[in-house]
Amino acid sequence: MTAYNHNAVYTSHTTSIQANFHQSEFFEQDTHFFTADFERGELISGYALSILELVRGILGENYWYFTEFPLQIACPKSEGVYLEDKTLWQFWVNSRVDIIVMNPHLGENCRKACLMLECQSPWHDLEDTQRRDHTKFDIIASTKTPLIYVRYADYPRILRFWSQGNSDEVFYNPFTQDRKTELKEFFTSYCL
Repeated sequence: MTAYNHNAVYTSHTTSIQANFHQSEFFEQDTHFFTADFERGELISGYALSILELVRGILGENYWYFTEFPLQIACPKSEGVYLEDKTLWQFWVNSRVDIIVMNPHLGENCRKACLMLECQSPWHDLEDTQRRDHTKFDIIASTKTPLIYVRYADYPRILRFWSQGNSDEVFYNPFTQDRKTELKEFFTSYCL
């Protein structure tokens, strides 16, 4: 009988080779000098959370929702294709999509995004931010995944939802729920 090594990791491949991830020289040192600097962080902003709850309330529980999702996973490059532009590569690797909606009932596409949302703020009026937003839009548009933007048109009463690809837009009041039907139609018309 083979002894079990709790520090060893195996792959699911039938001819897997044991890998030992235990780095004893690191763990033998007193590493508590830096751990006091860590704290539990917020996973999503309050603004994005309110939009997520709104989207989930309108589309329902038949969809899966993800926040701050890595752009490189949502929009992967084709196998064997490399980005020569280092700045573009860094942007692609470091960027996140605010909200991703996934439909688990889409057959072979059930693990892909059916809708992406970006939460905009006045910060997105800055020239550098607009340039990054356009780059992100171009990357997402190349995958043919629908992208909807949301921004307060009249804080905190009116939200504007729109698609950059065409002139569709809906203004929604989260307090009175005015135009909720139109917003649901807007979302479902874009969901793949």
